[in-house]
Amino acid sequence: MHAYDQVKQQLRLQTDRPTAVRQAIHACRKAGTVFILGVFADAVDKFPLGAVINKGLTVRTAQQHGQRYIPMLLDRLPAGN
Repeated sequence: MHAYDQVKQQLRLQTDRPTAVRQAIHACRKAGTVFILGVFADAVDKFPLGAVINKGLTVRTAQQHGQRYIPMLLDRLPAGN
């Protein structure tokens, strides 16, 4: 799956990076919640909808306001907060 995503990105057929979303879905426990925070601009290929349904997952999403919050989050990383 990783090689498939890389080829699509290099050919400019895919702008988003769905690998982390797929990993979160497969790693989530049954009846758990997967929260996707960020900016996805296009359709994601190879989305594991069967795993979402079979595990009874809740998928929540939100946009991430990077210009506002990234500097504050980067400052907190070294502090361990």
